[in-house]
Amino acid sequence: MKIILKRAYEISREDRGTRILVDKFWPRGIKRETLQVDYWARDLAPSDTLRKWYHNNRNQWEAFREKYHAELLQNKEALEQLRSNIRDKAPLMLLYSSKEEKYNNAAVLKQFLETQTVRARKEVEKTFTFMIREAKPHDFGRLSSLMVTEYGHLAGFPGRDVMPDYYEMLDAIGKQDIPPGTKLIAAVSETDELLGGVVFIDDMKHYGSGGTAKYVANAAGFRLLVVASSARGLGIGKALAEECVQRARNKGRSQVVIHTTESMKVAWKMYERMGFQHSLDLDFFQHSLYVYGFRLSI
Repeated sequence: MKIILKRAYEISREDRGTRILVDKFWPRGIKRETLQVDYWARDLAPSDTLRKWYHNNRNQWEAFREKYHAELLQNKEALEQLRSNIRDKAPLMLLYSSKEEKYNNAAVLKQFLETQTVRARKEVEKTFTFMIREAKPHDFGRLSSLMVTEYGHLAGFPGRDVMPDYYEMLDAIGKQDIPPGTKLIAAVSETDELLGGVVFIDDMKHYGSGGTAKYVANAAGFRLLVVASSARGLGIGKALAEECVQRARNKGRSQVVIHTTESMKVAWKMYERMGFQHSLDLDFFQHSLYVYGFRLSI
């Protein structure tokens, strides 16, 4: 879960995310319809005693952080209420009023929530299992919806209004005839929950992107790798990518071609760790979006 800190007086309509006001008092001079908060977590604000103490002891940041952290640990009901108001797919935006942008209660709450998320994720990892398989007909609609949702929430990635043809392609995943050698691959949980997916292309003439990729000889590729935000950090993206690489090896291909963008830095770093290298000759523009091409020799 991505958590963003934002001063209430600097919010704009373009700021995406679940807006949570974390102060006990409403920001002075701001109308409620202007701030448009999704939830006011006033019960998670520091106690009156702690707030007044920190106001008189601004040089005691570490002590304030520890005291507030202790209060949060005891405030389980308010934390549960906060979690129930968080939308899974959207970044969490913590709004505060203070002119102090670094040493404030929102910063402590952000650190607390991130720590709790990491601990919870480690507990999940101990018992979590998933499988990679070819997508079945009942996966097609789910995979299309997941791609639209996750790509649409990527920071800096163009929306449907800018690239309507791209989102129409995502809408059509699995609904049109699939070219020979092209496979939709799904990652699913033990209960068949869709966790992610990718499109593997055995013949580059069916790759479908701009640029020169479709002319690369003796190569396979994969596109549109996606992982549900609720399942990130569990190795699903890497498992999907490795499945495609293995399929390329099984087909006797000498290289694997992929593309990514600046908005997909997490995936970008994963590809580089796997040995993919940027290939300038594969780069292209999609509308105003610069798309980077990568190769892996196998």
